[in-house]
Amino acid sequence: KQWYQRRVRGMEELQEELTNITISKKPKIEPVAVDPTAPESYKSNDAKEHEILQYAENFRRQFVHLYRDRKPLFLAPPNEFGVEKLVCTTLRPTLLPYKELYDWDGCAQFVSDYLSYMPLECPNELPENLYSPTEVLRRQKGNCFDFSTLLCSLLLGAGYDAYCVCGYATKEVTLMDQSRSQCPLLKKKDEVKEEKGKVKENKYDVKPPR
Repeated sequence: KQWYQRRVRGMEELQEELTNITISKKPKIEPVAVDPTAPESYKSNDAKEHEILQYAENFRRQFVHLYRDRKPLFLAPPNEFGVEKLVCTTLRPTLLPYKELYDWDGCAQFVSDYLSYMPLECPNELPENLYSPTEVLRRQKGNCFDFSTLLCSLLLGAGYDAYCVCGYATKEVTLMDQSRSQCPLLKKKDEVKEEKGKVKENKYDVKPPR
């Protein structure tokens, strides 16, 4: 009975600790890049953002306690100025004055052609920083997370209901290795040859009995 009471008391203390939200000022992280033209909202957080960050941190602690065997959450990584920003805050709906970027295909093609892909140092780990779409465009390079935030910002600006999802992909996809992929030009030629050799069936022909 005493063991049961101690266990219940311990669970109550743990519940109180996990549900307690304390707003404290975290140490300043050194900025990775300095862009004088960046807006002030990139360089600091207001009172509401600080409060939301504390709620997110409380949720992260509860998640770690309940699911210890899962990968850590990617909620509020520091940006290029060393300021913690939620991923949803990092996304900036952007509509550029180019007709090519008014649909999803044009946005994806622009991100693919304009940026240079930089693989993560450790493919199984999350990046230390999550740069803003403005910084990604300025650098003209980035990892898979930078690509996704920029593409998602463009799609949101064009009116799409876009989301960023963190997951895993094959080595060929992450490194853009297309050495084992079939050339689309050769594939078209093969399809044309098959169409020429194929006899068109007439739906009115009498079929033999089964």
